Amino acid sequence: MKPNILTLITLFFEIIIPSSALDIIVDNSISADSGNTVKNLATATKKLLNAAQTGLQEPINTITFLSKAIGVCQNFSGFSISGTTGGITFRYQGGSGFPPTSKADCNALPQIWPAGNYPSFNVSGLDFIIFENVNIILSNYTGSSTNGPYRLSKLKN
Repeated sequence: MKPNILTLITLFFEIIIPSSALDIIVDNSISADSGNTVKNLATATKKLLNAAQTGLQEPINTITFLSKAIGVCQNFSGFSISGTTGGITFRYQGGSGFPPTSKADCNALPQIWPAGNYPSFNVSGLDFIIFENVNIILSNYTGSSTNGPYRLSKLKN
């Protein structure tokens, strides 16, 4: 069996230019944080930040919620990133991959609540931010619809 040229090129770049990624697990069932497994989203987001607390440590970041996170409102008040490269994926490990079609579907997902007012969730300059199979709670939002803390239009193209 001959390897194809695309496989060889990909392997070459993985050896020469290793990618950096940070994967953090949110597991509400643990009693204490251990390494990259943490009890809540607030701790997970803090682990993503560099020493200056202004950008990401790594260009590719994933926060994965385990099934114990269902029904627990995860708060990440005060989360702010500006002028950095890379991005973050927030995902639920048990997600079906299908979009929710009802409120009951949404309630069966981990809940993310960017609590409080601006700058509770201030994200700008990222290459990407992905919310996959999570329920974002915006019901307590009190800011402006165009300048508030949940505006994601400042992402890079």
